[in-house]
Amino acid sequence: MSNKKKAIILLIGIMGIVLNIYVLRYFKIRNESKGFELSYTLISDKKDTHQVFYGQKKDDWNEEKSLKEEYTTINKPKKMEFLIPLDTKVIRIDFGTSKQIGKIDNLKIEFNGNIKEINLKDKKNIDVYNEIKIDDNKDKIIFISEGDDPFVVLSSKTLNLENFSKLKLADSSIEKIAKFILCLIIDIFLFLFLKSKNLSNLNSFFKDLYSKKRLIIALSLNDFKQKYTSSYLGLFWSFVQPLVNIGVFWFVFSVGFRTADIEKGIPFILWLVCGLIPWYYFSEVLNSGTNVLYEYSYMLKQMVFNPIVLPSIKILSNLITHLFFCILIIIICISYKMFTAVYILQIFYYLFCMIYLLFGTCLLFSSLKVFLPDIGEIIAVILQLGVWITPIMWNIKMVPERLQWIFKINPMYYIVTGYRDTFIYKIWFWERQGLMLSFFLISTFFLIIGVLVFKKLKPHFNDVL
Repeated sequence: MSNKKKAIILLIGIMGIVLNIYVLRYFKIRNESKGFELSYTLISDKKDTHQVFYGQKKDDWNEEKSLKEEYTTINKPKKMEFLIPLDTKVIRIDFGTSKQIGKIDNLKIEFNGNIKEINLKDKKNIDVYNEIKIDDNKDKIIFISEGDDPFVVLSSKTLNLENFSKLKLADSSIEKIAKFILCLIIDIFLFLFLKSKNLSNLNSFFKDLYSKKRLIIALSLNDFKQKYTSSYLGLFWSFVQPLVNIGVFWFVFSVGFRTADIEKGIPFILWLVCGLIPWYYFSEVLNSGTNVLYEYSYMLKQMVFNPIVLPSIKILSNLITHLFFCILIIIICISYKMFTAVYILQIFYYLFCMIYLLFGTCLLFSSLKVFLPDIGEIIAVILQLGVWITPIMWNIKMVPERLQWIFKINPMYYIVTGYRDTFIYKIWFWERQGLMLSFFLISTFFLIIGVLVFKKLKPHFNDVL
């Protein structure tokens, strides 16, 4: 065994140990709550401000210890959410500042996955009713404000928030089992990888790829220029179509359906483009990358040409357009005074993640496409579904927490969330530890499988094309 191979084995072994320690000690299936999450769905006949007061004892209410949420669209349901500090013992909910009639649904307090449902009509749940009448309407509670200061004080005995805050993560035993299974999967994967003969194959593959870097860059630039060379407006069309689609989606959701800002204080157009722009890059590269061997089949017939460079061409050629749209996001951020230069730097990290995912998938599907022509149509269908099952035009908070993991294992969820973290939420990528781990596990799987399948089928490309 050569010293180089020993070094690689040692490196992978150390990586396995680090991953196991991280998963067992630091990785969390569910993040611990920073406070009590009080929420309810509201439908009212008046626009108004709802307010939640919190404190240590009754009648000790002040504006400094309160949270406000605006109800802005009459007779339209809106989820009102308030994050209450953990040291809270008593809660008062003010249902507006004027006489009105409204419906309350699904009033609850959540903490670490534990939920307390609150029925406003049940007197044991309420200590004080002030200028408000509660009526039962099957699944919803109707409240009628009889004055300008309608509020209820939730019973501290029923809520028992002090003990509620001591609850650990729900299903903690299941979480431990999940961590163990995840470590086992990582260890088995690394062991099989080391024992296989494919380690040297992967090494030689990336060596060949690196040696062709100048050729890849030249072909990528040529591919970008030639894409619209037959049209009068040329490269202009590579920017027009995504802009038109963004405009259509914004109009439909923001104007047609009169969708309010998906999150308080965040312009819908900014939230939308941060999801659509990375998706357009992903879908365009995957579509064109799947067909790249057919597109450049004339080059494959030249025996001196190595096809490993072809999937990379589509990744780099489309990257030029994508960088333009990243600048567009920055312009929108500046226009809404939400630009923070230091966080923009991590866009390069998420670009790397995107390329990492795309390289493996393009290798896999482009090589399969040669022998299975229907792969192209399958990819098209997957992309059509993907744009809707990825939280791009909707918020994942709409999905019950217990089901959110189904959407989060989608690698593009991590990318889209990363773009929004960069331009909107100002969250560093290392704060999404769980998502980062799942993304790289799935992307690495696609990369290894893609490389191995490509190398296996490569000698037969010329026989079919």
